[in-house]
Amino acid sequence: MRSRLKQNKEEAEEKEASVVRLGQEVERMKGEREQMERAMESEKATALQEISRGKVSALQKLQAEAEERLKQMREEHALEVDRIRAEMEERARERLEAEARDKERELSLKEEEVKVYLLVVAVFFV
Repeated sequence: MRSRLKQNKEEAEEKEASVVRLGQEVERMKGEREQMERAMESEKATALQEISRGKVSALQKLQAEAEERLKQMREEHALEVDRIRAEMEERARERLEAEARDKERELSLKEEEVKVYLLVVAVFFV
């Protein structure tokens, strides 16, 4: 039972490390999204310079492309965050279930120990 408990604890620690890693991955993706937004702002500034040169149609096309790229990135980011959140929730649920099973086993063993003790006491005093 102790080795199983130890194994469950190690599995829980591995899952916790994985959750941390996934959280870091989400943060990295946020950084990449912010970097892309900054790049898009730079492209917007470039486009504004083109306006001053009379290239309105180029700007509109560039802006539409940038907005579409941003929309696509936001959608992909939202899907990835949802996927990671669901994975993290599933891992947490599995971990809680494993811990509950371990506690239940420990309780059963303690109950058995008490029964044996009471039996020994009853035999001793009878």
